[in-house]
Amino acid sequence: MRPLAAALALCVAAAARAQAPAVVQVAAIPEVAAIGPGGAFRVAVRLRVPEGCHIGWVNPGQSGLPTTIAWQMPTGVSAEETQWPYPERDETAGFVSHVYRGVAVVVTRFTVDSSLRGSSADLRADLSWGLCGTTCIPQRETVALTLPVRPRPAEPAAEWRALTPSIEALPAVSTSLTVRAVALGDSVRLTIAGSPLIVLTSATATFFPLRSGVAVVVAVRRRGRDVTLTLPTSAVRALPSRVAGVLVAGRPWLVGSRRRALAIDAVVE
Repeated sequence: MRPLAAALALCVAAAARAQAPAVVQVAAIPEVAAIGPGGAFRVAVRLRVPEGCHIGWVNPGQSGLPTTIAWQMPTGVSAEETQWPYPERDETAGFVSHVYRGVAVVVTRFTVDSSLRGSSADLRADLSWGLCGTTCIPQRETVALTLPVRPRPAEPAAEWRALTPSIEALPAVSTSLTVRAVALGDSVRLTIAGSPLIVLTSATATFFPLRSGVAVVVAVRRRGRDVTLTLPTSAVRALPSRVAGVLVAGRPWLVGSRRRALAIDAVVE
């Protein structure tokens, strides 16, 4: 693990002020107060990282541990996609890491079968991460919630509305965009096109690879209404069959959106 003496000192100081070991505070916040058969809903898991510490993204980069989440739910409720907030790129002592500091909000979407029975549904999330200062300490936490089952959908919960800024900052996924990935030697060129796309005026964006490799800052170039960028070996490692990750720019990618991060998943030609 990389030496981060200053970060560890802040982490220890935060723990001392709280008169308790440094821990990540975890809370599960449902989108609605009750669920109905045949419907869908989301649950946000909020992680508060102690001051001076950080935890890793799903791909933590060259140091640290990944943050994971596994849901347990009753028959008739199914977990679908989980959206992870984009991380920060941290480079210290020659190591590049992908980290969360402060508050991170992870959102999972669920569907409810029309045959769901019972007066309530119990859900549980098992999480793990490494809380990092000089070293990364593995930690685990479980959060649970019980949602009443009612025939009519409920109104959004008040606490959910308070998460709006974090939810609006999650990486954008647009089915209207076309992402083409072409192998160029040991690198990959991405071309992104589509009518909702804003032609960026910022010169660079940071690509965080989802599965392996490290985040890189790449030049973003205009080609008419499209944008192109080239991912080097450090981001994609051995030439992959797919490129998956998150592109983070200095301004939103899509018209009418506040989202600075764009989810990428493309087959390499």
